[in-house]
Order: sequence, then structure tokens, then C-alpha cells
Amino acid sequence: MYEIEELDPRIRIMTMEKNDHETHLMAHLVSSTSHCPDCGARCDRRHGFTWRRIGDLFRIQHCIRLTLRVPKCFCDNPNCERIIFTERLEWAVPYSRRTNRTDHVLTTLMLAMNAKEAARVCPTIGIRISHDTLLKILRRVPVPSEQPDIIGIDDFAFKKGRRYRTIICNAQNHRPIELFRSRNPDELIAWMDQLIEKPVRASSDRFPGYQETLQKKGVIVVSDRFHLIHNLWELLVTVCRRVLPGHLPIPKKQSIGSNRQILVSSVQAMYRKGMSLNAIARSLHLNWRTVKKYSEPNYHPSSLRRKRSHSIDRYIDHLREYVMSHLTLKEIERLRV
Repeated sequence: MYEIEELDPRIRIMTMEKNDHETHLMAHLVSSTSHCPDCGARCDRRHGFTWRRIGDLFRIQHCIRLTLRVPKCFCDNPNCERIIFTERLEWAVPYSRRTNRTDHVLTTLMLAMNAKEAARVCPTIGIRISHDTLLKILRRVPVPSEQPDIIGIDDFAFKKGRRYRTIICNAQNHRPIELFRSRNPDELIAWMDQLIEKPVRASSDRFPGYQETLQKKGVIVVSDRFHLIHNLWELLVTVCRRVLPGHLPIPKKQSIGSNRQILVSSVQAMYRKGMSLNAIARSLHLNWRTVKKYSEPNYHPSSLRRKRSHSIDRYIDHLREYVMSHLTLKEIERLRV
């Protein structure tokens, strides 16, 4: 008995070609009755045959390539939508060219390393498979669902008012758990019904649909950190608007001239008391030349800053005349000539 017959006793080997790394077999499946994969009814009426090509990794660096003839039958159940079906193989992956034990080896390999490394290792152990197929195998691996005590739930919009999604995270390690394609509370109810242990607390935003659903399930709902601070800020703004007046009086700043007048008065008062110019300069942190100027009795500071002269001042009247006349540069040059 060959290795492949251990998978299914109904297999009958017809031809075999063997080399160092592969064994090519051609066989047929002996089956008198079949069962419909949809309705499960027993079907005895034969339609024909089809060929399936399946690869099986029996041991390291030795793969079996099986070309198997599988019967096709009619489904005589009038209530079944399927008319013709191919007999299913329990030991082979549906719609694939691998056996279950080969698929298990590839899944273990993909969980231990990434897709590129697994694609390089597979030819070494005797499996010819592409990088994309390995990724498909990895996507079919069920992700174990966590059972957190505290969850965080929030909805976000791809298009505001139109398309929404909902994400559920573990509030303790901040890892995503579930993603809904809408923000319908019914999806949340269905997800919580599948859990073995219900969460105790939930952090949610101000969307009322989720808050009511979680409270009906006996979950303590608290506001998340962002909305908690946001609500506190809105309350603080409301209290400030009620307590504080609408307009606060702002004292007018003293002009430069008034400040200078106070400084001049201080210098003159100290000078009349008999203090020297250097002592006044050290006391008020001023230059002694400035103190000498301020100490004169006839000095009065001006609030207006003296305008500096500019070389263009003597032409300003002509320029204003040209602007008022709407003259261009070429016309001005002609007038100058």
C-alpha cells in the first residue's frame, strides 16, 4: 500500500513514476454513492468524471503529485439548487491542490516566519508554491478573539453623514479587537452575544446608540479621555461666561512722552537736591549725557518723534503732481527731457 492510500481507502493506484524528490501517481476514486454538499441527500445517479491534481507532502523533501479521477453525480433532490456536483474529498483543501496535512505544514511555517522567507524555504522541503498563495493561506488562519474586561469603542467616518465604521479596542493594551462596517448598534449586540465573557466596562464617545446598547447589556459606560476633557472644557467656558463680565476694562498704556516726562522730573528733582550727574546716572541706569540733558530746567520732552530728512523730500511735490495726473513712467521721462 502506497503512502497516498493512507489518506483515503477508496483510492486505487493505476500508474506511478518515482524519482528522488517526487512521486507522480495517477489514480481513481472508487465510490458507489455520494452525498450532495448543499442538501446532504444521497445521490446514486452518476453524471461523469473529472480530474483533480493534488500535491501532498508526505515527508521532508519528498512530495506526492496525485492526479485523481473523481466522480460527478446528479442531485435528485427537487428542493436543492445544485444539479451536478463533484464528490468532496475530506482530506483535501476545497478549491485547492493541497491536502490538509500539507496545508497545516504551510500554516505553521507562515506563523513562524514571513511570506518571503517561507517562499524560499518551501522548495527546500519539497513544496512548490508561490508567494501569493502563501499569503492566502495566512489570511485564512482564524485570529483568536480577545476577551477583555475593559473595551474602547468609537465610530469614525470615511464620508461624514454617509459612510461610517466602528472600531473596538482593548482599553488595557490599546490593541484593535473588531472592526464593523457601519455604526449600527445591532452589530455590537451580535458581537457581544458571541463573547464567552462579557466586558465589565466600556469607554465610549457621545454616540447614544452605543451607550444605550452597552447599558442594556449591563456594561458600565464611561466617557473616553478626549471627550471627558472636551466636556470639562465646555463646562469651564460656560461657567466663565456666566461669572465674568462680557467686557473687561483694559487700562490705557502710558505714552512714551508721559514716561519720559516722569523720568525728566525725577532727574531734575534729584539734581536740585545736590546729586551729581554720575550718581543720578547710576541710580536711574541712564547715560550721563542723557542725565545732563534732562537736568536742564528749560528741557521739555516732546511726544512727537522728530522726522528725519530724506533725499527724496525735495522731489515730493513733483511726484504728487505726477501721481494726481495719472502719468506713466514714459510720460514722466518725456517731461524731464
